[in-house]
Amino acid sequence: MDINALAQSCICDHKYRKSIYRKYIQSQDDFFFENYEGTIREDLLYACLQIACRNRHMSILVIEIMRFSDESSVSARVFESIKARRQNFRKNSIHVLAHCTLSTLQYLMLFSLSQENELFDSILCTLINNPEFSIHDVQVFLELSKDIKAPTINLCDESTFDETINPLRITKMNIAKEYLFCQWKGQC
Repeated sequence: MDINALAQSCICDHKYRKSIYRKYIQSQDDFFFENYEGTIREDLLYACLQIACRNRHMSILVIEIMRFSDESSVSARVFESIKARRQNFRKNSIHVLAHCTLSTLQYLMLFSLSQENELFDSILCTLINNPEFSIHDVQVFLELSKDIKAPTINLCDESTFDETINPLRITKMNIAKEYLFCQWKGQC
């Protein structure tokens, strides 16, 4: 079944929402991925978030529905809705969205809500791997992220590139490594 059909039914029918909630609680982790597919539409995700403010079943279900997001699903109003929620809900939402395919700007917006290591990794790898981002972009992001204390940060898969083909990527990688090592030692 398409995730949008589920979301629409959960928005419109309280009894259906409750039955999906019960099925999810009984089967937990794999329930959504085994039974649903597709990408959630922004309007439906936003509507689910609005209902989740006043309905405990939907507040659990919307986190799972969010797993079907991509960059077209997450708008400014979706961010604002997440931002307005309690810390636990916000943290769960950010964790889920950090694993979705979003744009770099969307990752940065998530990172501004909560400086999570997973988001840091995703953003830093994007900045390093894409030639449209400069050395300065990497330096600015690292400076904005100075509170991250993770000495074992995964700095992208170094085996996937050739130094002779992309010297800019090598330079950005070295700047990030140097900065993170300095942070880890507490000397920055």
